Amino acid sequence: MKGHITYLNLALLATVLSIVSCIKDEEAVTSPECYISSFKIADVKTTVWSTDEDGEKTSYTRTLSGSDVFFRIDQLAGTIETVDSLPEWLDVSRIVPTVSYSGTLYYRTQGGESYLALSNGKDSIDFTNPVDFMVTSLDGTASKTYSAKINLASSVQDSLYWTLSTRMDEMAAWQKKRMVRMGENKLCILGEKDGTTCVTMGSVGVKDISFTSPVAVGTNGDGLQSLSVMPWKDVLVGLDQNGFICRSLNGIDWEIVSQRRLNRLLATDVYRVYGWTESDGLVSTEDFVTWREEGVVDGDLLPVLPIYCMSYATRTNTALQHVVMVGLRDSGQSAVWYKVSALGAADQPWSYIDDKAFPLPSLQGLAVVRWGDSLIAFGGQKNELTGLMEFSNFYCSDDNGISWHQISSRIAWPDELSTANYTDVSAVDCNGRLWLLSDDGRLWEGSEK
Repeated sequence: MKGHITYLNLALLATVLSIVSCIKDEEAVTSPECYISSFKIADVKTTVWSTDEDGEKTSYTRTLSGSDVFFRIDQLAGTIETVDSLPEWLDVSRIVPTVSYSGTLYYRTQGGESYLALSNGKDSIDFTNPVDFMVTSLDGTASKTYSAKINLASSVQDSLYWTLSTRMDEMAAWQKKRMVRMGENKLCILGEKDGTTCVTMGSVGVKDISFTSPVAVGTNGDGLQSLSVMPWKDVLVGLDQNGFICRSLNGIDWEIVSQRRLNRLLATDVYRVYGWTESDGLVSTEDFVTWREEGVVDGDLLPVLPIYCMSYATRTNTALQHVVMVGLRDSGQSAVWYKVSALGAADQPWSYIDDKAFPLPSLQGLAVVRWGDSLIAFGGQKNELTGLMEFSNFYCSDDNGISWHQISSRIAWPDELSTANYTDVSAVDCNGRLWLLSDDGRLWEGSEK
């Protein structure tokens, strides 16, 4: 069954994360006379500033519902923290907590000399740095302290510094280019030339990258769809022209591993490969033998190739994975899907993100990567004068694809890139560098200063 997701119905997912992360917390309470049993915050309003195309400063107000923020309490370690990172734009200097506790509660901000009595649900506290909370028993004979903090997603780099890593002129003739990361230190670039899928493999070093000579992809099927290729664990998976799943251990040699046909390969995470068929809807497999039906969805809401998938562990439980699937629909509109992936009961169904307040714009040539703790999307509108794609619009999501905000003023591209015609090929390597391939075969390396 298809689900629609916004901040409001993230509550169920976050509850699952909180329960799984805190199963043993009750056993770790050291004193029944003084402890914190729950921690909540009120709605947080934040004034967000941005710069328009004319360089003028503008502002607007965003509100994060406190009911959608969940905290993990570790009784043994004496820590309280958000289950997951909150949006980078959030102002945490005036947080109003509501605490359930036994005893008498006090708090002290970092650098404070003494503890202050807390007016529960009324006092505004600065959580820019961790805040200490102390609970004392009513008779004053016992006490327990906690360090509470709000995790924010890492800010996007103020700028990326770019260098021309290499130039592969033969790729100028390739169509349907796709660049993906394979394993810890390899990049795979695929494309189609004269009806044949070609590939080159790059080994990423600390300071450089070297590529093999392009070769035709070898399969035991009818050709590989270059735009369908995705990384899965330490291998690559993709569809052949008949919709059969192929797997490669080296990016060059491919073999069919399942006789189930898919209309589309959608996503991967550490556990499963996901696809879509017109007859069965969303399906997934862990071994290419047994398939699980994930529910019938409206195929018009699913992205078409190329599709970008990001999966990464939650902050508090590595067994739980955020999975975000992004792309453009047949209609040209952007589509973002999200799920929490796990083995067993904690696994959640896919949900279509329908945030009308802060959606991902429908950018031509859309490409999405995970950069730091954020998802970065870039693309642009066709320049009618030159006919080139202008990749000047950048959007960031700090909440797993739920909402997006423009960050063009905080990421700078070199002048050389502004004249190139980009395709939707992008990847992030293991050394934290961002790689972009332009249509003329130039590979650019972006890194922090």
